[in-house]
Amino acid sequence: MKICYIYDELEKYTKNYITLKALEKNNVKVIKIRSSHKNIVMRDLKKIKKFLVQKESYDLILVGMIGNFITPLISKLTKKPIIFDPLISLYNTVVEDRNIFSNQSILGKISFYLDKKSVLSTHKTILDTDAHINYWVNEFGLPHKKFKKIFLGADDDVFYPRKYSSQTDDFIVKFYGGYIPAQGVDTIIRAASLLQEHRDIKFHLLGTGGAHYRFCRNLSQGLQINNVTFLERIPYRELPQFIEDADVMLGLFGGTKKFNTAIPHKVYQALAMKKSIVTGESDGCKDLLTHRENVFFCKANDPQSLANALLELKDDENLRKKIAKNGYAAFRKYCTPKVIGREIKKIAEEITSF
Repeated sequence: MKICYIYDELEKYTKNYITLKALEKNNVKVIKIRSSHKNIVMRDLKKIKKFLVQKESYDLILVGMIGNFITPLISKLTKKPIIFDPLISLYNTVVEDRNIFSNQSILGKISFYLDKKSVLSTHKTILDTDAHINYWVNEFGLPHKKFKKIFLGADDDVFYPRKYSSQTDDFIVKFYGGYIPAQGVDTIIRAASLLQEHRDIKFHLLGTGGAHYRFCRNLSQGLQINNVTFLERIPYRELPQFIEDADVMLGLFGGTKKFNTAIPHKVYQALAMKKSIVTGESDGCKDLLTHRENVFFCKANDPQSLANALLELKDDENLRKKIAKNGYAAFRKYCTPKVIGREIKKIAEEITSF
């Protein structure tokens, strides 16, 4: 099996690197059509140019994350079967989640068209949860048979259990990610405010990007919080060191449509490192995780619910260990690159066998 993989080679697009590793771990030969240009238009132009001059034979094309712009065009330039692996909906991201454009604006309508057309012009689209598939089916009026669920996963060569040795008696709660609505960082800050009398509970929030960053910093100052430390971004490969000494890792709490359909990178990465996790209850997370078995769910957009969850886990070390152990087992069974690559390869073989 030989696959032509068209993708953006940017550090922040972790999904594309996981997919590449997943294919290679399953002995799939990969022809790489990629670009790392900072401008998305230039990236796509460079990838199309490379694709047009590519002469090596292959069985199938795989278009990776943020391929929504070029997938319809690629389908016009080849007779080979195509798998679309977008991770996100452009329309959901720019219209519903971040409110950059309205649904009646020209760019809002273009994003809707590109999402729908990309699915219709390819043989199969990979999404990460059943809830996410249902969103695309219902929002864009697409047939369910066009989709296949494969969990997002994490790179287990980077994220794996370390020997935990706490350097403090404090109970350390950690979060990392962009300050966008789905993350619900304001919920974390309000929960921290509710827990200030518990002086041994400390929050470490890593990341600076996103439209809500300044709002969250101002919120923290307004609440006069002294148990939250804001940290700058760090390189991807330094994340395990950040995660290592956490007692609990935090997921998403925003309650948006994106929140409800997704299992975020940070959750997979914490599972891979055998950490206990608290995240807002969502349809997406329930595809893989079960409350009090391998995750602790709280209510979305509910600081008190998050605060209560953290207090219970702080006081129950056995529950923390159970969640961490079972979460790691779920990751090993369903979410390693080896497992993910096997599923992609299976889809590719089914498509090319006709």
